Amino acid sequence: MGCSIWVMDASPAEEGPVPEAINAFSQGVPVSAKRVLVVEDEALIAVYLKSLLEEFGVACLGPICKLSEAIRQAETAVFDAAVLNLVIEGQPAYAVAEILSSRGIPFGFASGVGRGFLDEAWGDRPHIEKPYTGESLRALLDQVMPGWAGPGSAYGSPELPPIPGIGAEGLSPT
Repeated sequence: MGCSIWVMDASPAEEGPVPEAINAFSQGVPVSAKRVLVVEDEALIAVYLKSLLEEFGVACLGPICKLSEAIRQAETAVFDAAVLNLVIEGQPAYAVAEILSSRGIPFGFASGVGRGFLDEAWGDRPHIEKPYTGESLRALLDQVMPGWAGPGSAYGSPELPPIPGIGAEGLSPT
């Protein structure tokens, strides 16, 4: 079983309309949602991670399952943070971490590799071990994106604002 690769090319310095490739992000998540690059090559975990992010109201770029594509997305895509599996296709994902760090994009590791086995250069980065829960992923996001679930995010709001013309009983007559 493989995983899908969604591609979004845009430079953070570009201005103008949102590129069509925004469809690479989760469907049904508000445009104002935080955007998270997911690098995970284990299909079931990738699907689980994506579903958790969507449940939290976070737009997911990916999951990306190929190291070369993860490097390309880390270099070119526009997103707020990243969650990296430490080992992708049997190789350490440190090249992706280097790029994210050089771009100033916050990230954390979600991996079956324990913290004690991280390269010491990355030992201070947020880390959760597989199998992880929604709560541990939420804690990781709190570390890499403080305030991500604040006012305006679907996850941080106790209830969504009402939509004009729609009451508790459904559509209002016009």
